[in-house]
Amino acid sequence: MANEKDAKVEKAVKPSKEEKAAKKAARKAAKEAAKNAAKKEGKEKLGFFAKIAKFFRDYKSEFKKLVWPTRQQLVKNSAVVLVSVIVCSAALALLDFGLNKGVQGLYNLVSMLLPPM
Repeated sequence: MANEKDAKVEKAVKPSKEEKAAKKAARKAAKEAAKNAAKKEGKEKLGFFAKIAKFFRDYKSEFKKLVWPTRQQLVKNSAVVLVSVIVCSAALALLDFGLNKGVQGLYNLVSMLLPPM
């Protein structure tokens, strides 16, 4: 009875050669399955020049999807940008002018209140 328990404990602790081979085969099969799935999805590892070729193929296909604006759209969008730049520039100039005058006025007020050194 004790020998049977020892054999069971030894088997549970130390896997046999057949079990090791079965685990190894299962890992190999899983790795192959993952590799085949990656190939089906197009996610296989590519070489350096294959990546460059793929980049230019993708670039060409994306470039075909471009839609250039008409002359009317171009003029309209350019006018919007120009007006926006002018409005923002004017607002920034007014802010600069106001802050400059405010700081100068504050300096003059402080200099009047404090005695000269």
